[in-house]
Amino acid sequence: HPAQLGLALDEILANAILASRRAAKVKLCATGDAEEVRISVVDTGCGMTPDVARRAVEIGFSTRGARGIGLPVAKFIAYHHCGGFHLDSRPGGGTTATMVLPVGGV
Repeated sequence: HPAQLGLALDEILANAILASRRAAKVKLCATGDAEEVRISVVDTGCGMTPDVARRAVEIGFSTRGARGIGLPVAKFIAYHHCGGFHLDSRPGGGTTATMVLPVGGV
């Protein structure tokens, strides 16, 4: 479902851009093998504590007073496609959001 995967990636990218300092770079990386594709978005924002990173994929949670549905939607779409979703973040060190998707779809 390309449109769903596009939406998930849009949400992750938008979150990374909003979290990053003005004029900072957001990096999009993709790797894969015969079984899976890993798509990562790396930002240079302020990062998150472990508790905030866990809650960042809960519907309605936001540290910016926003609607808080972007990352939960991305996680749901990745899981719907039999994949995975992971946030790696540390305060002051930025965040990497990764979707892991099986090759060949569901």
